[in-house]
Amino acid sequence: MLYLKPISAVTQHELQAVGYKAQDLALLAAHQIPTPPTAVILSNAFEEVLRIGNLKYKIDYLFSHAQELVQQSLVNLYTGVRKALYDAKLPNGFETELREIYDTITKPVALGELVADNERSPVRVILSTNRMDDPEDNTTVIQAVNGFDELLSAVREGWALAYAPTLLRVRLHEHYPESRLRVALIVQSMDRRAATSHVYSCLPQDHKKAYVQAYLGYPDLRERIPKDYYAIGKWSLRVLASDIATQQEMLDLDAKKDLVPVALERPVTSEKLVDRDLLELARITRKAERLLMTPVKAFYACSPDDHEVLWVNRLGFDTMIVADGDGASDSDAVPVQVPVHAHAHASVQQSAPAESTPSPITPSKDGSEDDFLLTQAETPPPEPQATHQATTSMVELSLAEPSLSVVESLVTTPASSSESSSDVLSEPLSVMPSSQSSEELSDEAPEQTVLSQSEEIAQQPVIPAVSDGVEPATSAGGVAAKLLSSSIAIVRTVVERRYRAAFGDDAALPDFAAAIERLNGANAFSRAVDVEALVGAQRAAEANGTIDAASYAKAVGEVAFIMGYA
Repeated sequence: MLYLKPISAVTQHELQAVGYKAQDLALLAAHQIPTPPTAVILSNAFEEVLRIGNLKYKIDYLFSHAQELVQQSLVNLYTGVRKALYDAKLPNGFETELREIYDTITKPVALGELVADNERSPVRVILSTNRMDDPEDNTTVIQAVNGFDELLSAVREGWALAYAPTLLRVRLHEHYPESRLRVALIVQSMDRRAATSHVYSCLPQDHKKAYVQAYLGYPDLRERIPKDYYAIGKWSLRVLASDIATQQEMLDLDAKKDLVPVALERPVTSEKLVDRDLLELARITRKAERLLMTPVKAFYACSPDDHEVLWVNRLGFDTMIVADGDGASDSDAVPVQVPVHAHAHASVQQSAPAESTPSPITPSKDGSEDDFLLTQAETPPPEPQATHQATTSMVELSLAEPSLSVVESLVTTPASSSESSSDVLSEPLSVMPSSQSSEELSDEAPEQTVLSQSEEIAQQPVIPAVSDGVEPATSAGGVAAKLLSSSIAIVRTVVERRYRAAFGDDAALPDFAAAIERLNGANAFSRAVDVEALVGAQRAAEANGTIDAASYAKAVGEVAFIMGYA
């Protein structure tokens, strides 16, 4: 085939042809990590569409009128490119190849049996370019594509998403040459699974834990569904803490096979995945991080004892990479402060730990696994001596979204609650290459070597954060108040940068609320920021030490919106 190939045929020397997401997924599939039936539309198909329609000069013209700080200008550019692509002629033979691939990746049928398109499983289309963009931007995934005619439209839409305003703003800011951009697409079968999970192999300020978000139904890319949050020891593979959400609806296919929210018969207050599945997800994500030699956010479709990687996003910062079997017991296995409704394995709080079943991954010592974690806390292994000083990048800022902050709150310890966030963000990180495949765990910290994973990351100053020295709150409202204060500390930095960019580096910076009001007047955001919801909730939280759910939801909505401009 000239324009498409199955994921099994993609090699690790085709970045320009298939993009990061497709190349990474192909590597995981080659190492026996389960993936759905998947194919790749190569970047030469997009290049041929531009050539046939003589669209490059049109796109260059649109770029010449684009302004980075004017949202409507970016929207106009995207709209113009999208219209041109919908009107463009497809290359000869492209539809034939796409039809063949479509018949292959949707549910296979017996030889000679004819199946109408409406009887086939839907597919998703995922943008895959030769550059790493915001790992939290899920607007480049098109789900629930039904039938071949709809797939043809989704392919054009996927190409156009390479010029979405969120991606354009970053490229314009970086002065990225558009002539270097290569646009490929992933076409993937959407089989029904019981649950979905997103797994971070680590965070910029904590490379010792994996973080899992789990919920029922198809992937929720708009953050509409409440999720269970788990912190899992990255090397010991133990559930360290959790926060279980009540799920009242899930994303499912309706009669027309459109993905819509569907109310559950009754709210689900229990865990969406059992411990065995959670630990397996953490193990697979750790393996993905080791294979790709960079931290990742992986998306999974989950059924009991059966998990498929849908796609992975590179997180874009350095961390310590440990081969399977080289990891020691986690030095982070210390008493954690979690909400009272949390998972039984997270009961290593100030009160007596509840009895729990020993982990099937790592046997307990002297009683339950929780007792073992408490024993470890008394004599933690020495911290690895790293030689690489990590710095905060724009990618790291994007990870400070409210949903991820909930996870970070689960692993706050009394010993570290008095440390400032700047100390955490400046923690030295390092990278260790893989050398073994054993699952056996030792009690010694792993030996490390230093490898730079992203030398091109811009050196940014570490963001200072306020540390009030108060022990973590045990109530849900208290935890939410502390999360909001931490998030706004980072949002202040984003607002300051936005203000300097809009009014000049020498502009006098007013207080936080006034700065946002002036930015609203200058249309620096795609919509006006609700200052009262953001600043008012923060002041109330600081005054009362707690915050109600409605005010918190409005505030974190504004935080997430502003962080989109980080």
